[in-house]
Parts: sequence; structure tokens; C-alpha cells
Amino acid sequence: MAAYNAETTLVEAVESILWQTLGDWELLIAEDGSSDGTPALAQSWKDPRIRVLKDGFNRGKPVRMNQMIRAARAPLFAIMDADDIAYPTRLEKQVAFMEAHPEVDLLAAGMATFDGEGNVGRWRRMRTEHEEIARTPWLGFHFNSPTWLGRTEWFERYRYREDLRAAEDEDLLLRAVEDSRFAALPELLLAYRIDRWSWSKARRMRRDHVRSLFEAAKQQRDVRPMAGIAIHGAKLLREGLAVAAGKQEDILAHRSLTLSRTDEATLRDLLVRIRAQGDGR
Repeated sequence: MAAYNAETTLVEAVESILWQTLGDWELLIAEDGSSDGTPALAQSWKDPRIRVLKDGFNRGKPVRMNQMIRAARAPLFAIMDADDIAYPTRLEKQVAFMEAHPEVDLLAAGMATFDGEGNVGRWRRMRTEHEEIARTPWLGFHFNSPTWLGRTEWFERYRYREDLRAAEDEDLLLRAVEDSRFAALPELLLAYRIDRWSWSKARRMRRDHVRSLFEAAKQQRDVRPMAGIAIHGAKLLREGLAVAAGKQEDILAHRSLTLSRTDEATLRDLLVRIRAQGDGR
């Protein structure tokens, strides 16, 4: 869990790990030189399974991810953002799948979205089989990166590109896809926080993704990644027009689908219980 200025969300994220039905884990929190109360908050838990890595500098998420990969002591490495919430069975179900499928290098799962006010009701599209996930990598993987759990040695082999500030997950997949096997569990195992769509973040993501596609085209001597570059340009234009028209919310709705009533009720209950737990610390 990389954490930067996460003072208002870190408690809920960490408490959701403490609630896991699988108890054999170690949580690494890489504190990225925050200017708020995140450093002290990260060290406030007394659970010996929580280890905080900090040096006081703001180096960016890819650097922190590589730092945690080097520090990891377990054979499996799970990712989670410091403002998201894991469902209680997330680790149990993903670890069980990886133990039953030694051929799989990286596993994702379904994720629902929520905001800081507790509003829920959407889930992110995702592919589940490797053949679907890796069919057209230059057009995107549709593979929820906040839910990843993979083999530590796989992460050690590929690492994150530290010169990227966005789209680092897609870049990793592009570099690894030819020699890796992916899979995803369709059930919801993570709640992903979306407080507001950011135009500047979208531009950085599109820019860095295009850089990765250029690198892939050059290294693989393949013109197909250029189709992805064209698509990102078209999406950036569409998003810019949406911002100009004041319709940012339409972008989020396009990327996700409505939850079933049962899944919505489950997520609402989880948010209430996690927040009550955090308030009681």
C-alpha cells in the first residue's frame, strides 16, 4: 500500500486489511513523503504484521511499489491503494485461487466504486480469462489493477518503470504479457474510491500510456500498438469535450455499470462497519 497524503482515508483502508478472513499476511505501507498526518498515522497501528517504509521524500508510486517488492517476504504480493477498502474475503479467495492455479502469474478481481460520502452503485468492467485479457493488449487490458495479487517473483522480474507518474500498471502488463499468464475472479472483492474525475490525472494517464505503447511498438517491431495510441487520442478529445461541457460525471458512468441490489446492500453494509471500526480506534 503506497500512501501519499492519505490521512483521511488510510484508517479505513488498513482496517479493511485487519478484517481479512485470512490472517497470515504482512502489510507494507510505503509512506511517500506526505505533507499531512499520514506518516504518524501509518505508524499508529501496533499490529506486528504492519510494517511502514518511509524516508521523508516524495518519490512517486512506481518507486514505492518497487521498494515494497524488494521488501516483500511472502511468495504472493497483493496491491491496494490507501483510499480503497478490501472486502473481508479478498485475500482468502485470491490466495486460494493462486495456490490452486500455479500457472497464473497475476490475478485481479471485481471491484465496486464508492465516493467519500458513502454513495455506491457501480462496478468496473473486467475480463476474466487470460485469452480475453491479453487478446489486444495495445487497446487496453480491462484488468482492475487496484485488485491485483501476483507472485512476488513475477513482480521482481518486471518491476515498475520509475519514470512514469501514471499508467504504470498498464505499462507493466504491456512489458510482461508475452511471457505471463493472467486471470481474474469475477466477484467483487474491493471497493474503489472515486471522489472526483480529474482532467489533469486523465491527461497524465493518457500521455504515459502512449509512451508505453510507443516503447512496445519499437521493441516488438509491431505497428499494432499504434492503434492504441490513436484510441487514447480520441478518448482524450472526448474527455476534454466533456469537461468543457461540464459533463465529467458522464465519463465515470461510461466506464462502469450499475450494481445489483444485493451487491449494493453488501457494499453499503461494509462501508458502514469499516467506518464505525475506524471511528472507534
